[in-house]
Amino acid sequence: MLAQERDKTIDILRGLAIFTMVAANMAASVLAEPHPLFVRLYGTFAAPLFVLLAAMMVVYTSHAKNRPFSYYLLRGALIMLVGALVDVAIWRIRPFFTVDVLYLIGLSIPLAFIFQKLNGAARWAIVLMIF
Repeated sequence: MLAQERDKTIDILRGLAIFTMVAANMAASVLAEPHPLFVRLYGTFAAPLFVLLAAMMVVYTSHAKNRPFSYYLLRGALIMLVGALVDVAIWRIRPFFTVDVLYLIGLSIPLAFIFQKLNGAARWAIVLMIF
């Protein structure tokens, strides 16, 4: 049995997200102040791209592999745990008191699963409430 072929588009988006995150996090220490506007704008795409990819993969795998909600809840909790460990071990700050992309991704994974199960009217209502 052959292994399922990887989707190159998703791999390219993941690579761009990683490259963008590294560049955004290094900009403050590498570039002189004030940072050029295009660098600041480019850096703002890193976290949203990671969250978008996480949600996209939840929808993709829930359809392809038929995973239950508990699977995504556990994955989200583990990602939040990693974020908390980074805060404590590396930054030496109390966890969950910062706005970290890992917390956002960990929260968005189970929410994306729930959101994709809603009907169209409920989805639009939530989108309109957010905006």
